[in-house]
Amino acid sequence: MKNFEDSVNYYDLQYGVLFVAADGKIILIRPSESLKEIGFWFGGHVRKMHCLKRVEAAGLMLVKKKKYILLPLALNGPMSIYSVVNKRLFRFMGYYSDISFYSRKDHRHIRWNLRRGTDDFRWLAGSCMEAESFARNKGIFALEDAFEFVYRYNKYCD
Repeated sequence: MKNFEDSVNYYDLQYGVLFVAADGKIILIRPSESLKEIGFWFGGHVRKMHCLKRVEAAGLMLVKKKKYILLPLALNGPMSIYSVVNKRLFRFMGYYSDISFYSRKDHRHIRWNLRRGTDDFRWLAGSCMEAESFARNKGIFALEDAFEFVYRYNKYCD
C-alpha cells in the first residue's frame, strides 16, 4: 500500500493482516482474545496495531460485527488514542476515519466527532478528578481540547 493511513485497504487491516513468511507461506492473522498487538515495518516506521474488543474500543456504528478489532495506536497510556476506519453506509460514498479515545482502566470509549461534548468527556474521565475538572472548566470544543484532556488524564491518573 502506498499510503497506509489513506488506503481503502486500511479498513481491511482492522480485521486481519496477511503476512508472507520467508518460505513463501501466507499467514492470515485475525484479531482474537489471545492477540495483544501486531507491528510491522512500513514507510520507515514501525506501525503498531492493538487488538481490542470491538464494542469497547470502536463502538457499534459502521464497523464490522466482529468481536475483536485491530486499531492503530496514535497515543499510548492509561487513555489511548486510536484511529478507526469506517465504511460508509452507501458503497459509493467510500471510507472515512474517526478517532477513538479509549480508557483502559474503565474500558470506556468515545469516538470523536463534532457532536461530542464536554459531558461525554467528563463521563470518560470516570474517577480522574484532574481530567474531569479540566473538561468541566475548559470545555471540549475542538480536537485540541480533546488531546489536552487525554494528556491530563495520562499525566495524573492511572
